[in-house]
Amino acid sequence: MRAACWNVLDENADATRILRFLDDCAPTVAALQEVTSGHATTLRAAGWAVCLANDFARDDTIHHLALVSRRPLGPHRVLPVNADRMISPSIMGRWMRWTECLDALTAAWDVGGTGIDVTCIHLSCAVSPTRRARERDTILSALPRDRPAIVMGDFNAFGRPWLSPLAAPVFGFGPGDLARHELRDLRAAALAHGLTPVVDGATYPRFGLQLDQVLVRGLDVDRVQVLPERYGSDHRPILVDFRLPEGTDFSAR
Repeated sequence: MRAACWNVLDENADATRILRFLDDCAPTVAALQEVTSGHATTLRAAGWAVCLANDFARDDTIHHLALVSRRPLGPHRVLPVNADRMISPSIMGRWMRWTECLDALTAAWDVGGTGIDVTCIHLSCAVSPTRRARERDTILSALPRDRPAIVMGDFNAFGRPWLSPLAAPVFGFGPGDLARHELRDLRAAALAHGLTPVVDGATYPRFGLQLDQVLVRGLDVDRVQVLPERYGSDHRPILVDFRLPEGTDFSAR
């Protein structure tokens, strides 16, 4: 089986390159962030099953989280994270009028009689690492611990001791955020929830940062790839080939 994680937007006003990515890489399930309503319509017309939740809003325009598969996904649930729809409080958030991390999206996926929870998330950008950590922990705490799980998304984990002092005035970092290394914090939080991070490498090439991550529980991972081609996005897609630990292997295609 193959899972894909990708923040799609940037130059992808239409779904042409998103469809090319899906055709090229043939994921069993894909977690996409910053999907437009037009993208979703085109994907469905091309034969993909699509589950949606709200990702973020700028003014009155909503972008979506999407779980996409050639196979029908099971019942899905939406976890409101920013239920009050508050604009991100930093200078950057107010200037861009970003209402971020509205929901998290989880679908139940039956694989050979084994239920897997597949979750798509996109944590806020224009907030402090402390605020992002609260969003992350809210989402991870809501997942049942007795089921295999895959959590995929853009964690916006850009806080680093060398970068945070520069970002602090614009992104609303407090004094306690300046020494935080968000990727290390993310790894520790994932392990505390019984999840293992599997991605290592820059997923946001513009600044050489790893903003995106895939967390797994109860699955064997065979291969992880951060693709060099961005397919019109400012993020690199991630592919994870995995199987059930009983040894039952399913084709990625």
